[in-house]
Amino acid sequence: MKACIFGGKVQNKNINRHDNLNRVGLNNGNMLFWHSLNSILDSELKTLGECLSASFDGSQYNSYITTDLIWIREGATFPVVNKQLEIAGDKPLIPISIGLQTATFKNDFKLHSETVALLAKLQERAVLGVRGSYTAEILNKYNIKNIEIIGCPSMYLPFDYNFQITKRTVDLKNVAVNLRSLYSKLDYKEIKFLVYSANHKFSFVEQTAHPLSREICVDMPTFDYLIKWLNDYKLMFFDIEDWKSFMSTVDFSMGCRFHGNVIALWEKKPALFVTIDSRTKELCNHFSLPTISLKDFDEEKDIQYYYDLADYTEFNKNYSSRLHEFIIFLKKNKLIISKNCNQYYDKKILELEKKLEKGNN
Repeated sequence: MKACIFGGKVQNKNINRHDNLNRVGLNNGNMLFWHSLNSILDSELKTLGECLSASFDGSQYNSYITTDLIWIREGATFPVVNKQLEIAGDKPLIPISIGLQTATFKNDFKLHSETVALLAKLQERAVLGVRGSYTAEILNKYNIKNIEIIGCPSMYLPFDYNFQITKRTVDLKNVAVNLRSLYSKLDYKEIKFLVYSANHKFSFVEQTAHPLSREICVDMPTFDYLIKWLNDYKLMFFDIEDWKSFMSTVDFSMGCRFHGNVIALWEKKPALFVTIDSRTKELCNHFSLPTISLKDFDEEKDIQYYYDLADYTEFNKNYSSRLHEFIIFLKKNKLIISKNCNQYYDKKILELEKKLEKGNN
């Protein structure tokens, strides 16, 4: 039987921006998360509302998947996940990419007692997937140990052991940039990054509901300059194929948005991940992705400098191992890989299946 993924409905061009943002949890990066899981697994994507309706038939699913624990702040609780657990009943509710949200790798990160109790319930029936080693270390301190480090599922499309990013000599005329949600005052480096992008007329790929406002800028002239650039070069996508099509035209992607850069990788375009917190840094460390801290961004450097920093040597060396670990996680949770991915069922996967079968006997 297939799995049910709790997620949003996406890729509807016939509704307005506001409604589309609500559909994707106010961040269109979630589309890549859900799309990746739904593509890799024999599964169906369902909203919580659909699963709570009287007509919902859960007998067709052998397990449920939640993606609502990817952003755990200190002291946070998750009533939605508790509701999902009720819907799952006696079947596993498998969290994918549990991640802690903090500015630095804080050793004394404090989980709410209700969240610890929830994770303890979840680990009784499933192996929990976590984003990276930092999250794993903190969860272990709370005796949450039935876990595997898997990163983010968006990194496993295409489902191919031989996936590589090969850089080439390019003119770097078409560059896409991205930044965090524009909900609070921009600091000095963030302003410099945006002004640098505007000076070079880079495309700005937006992902959330917060437009640039005067209140978060340093002064009116800067705001006016950036707004003029954004009005001409800002894009936002609610259709994955449209987003991919655009990214196929760029030479390079750079910015703080993990999924905004991942979709560039899907199109075999290099990306430099600009880190501002532990959440993105943890993911990049797991996949050996090239990073630079925003505090080290230098507006005096040309774009070729940043392109050269995007070194994919370690990523290419380690990617097949990361995919292999992810497949082990899926198998441990008895999640069925989609027939669309069968073309990548190579010798390595067959060896893995035999090893797991031997371990279960």
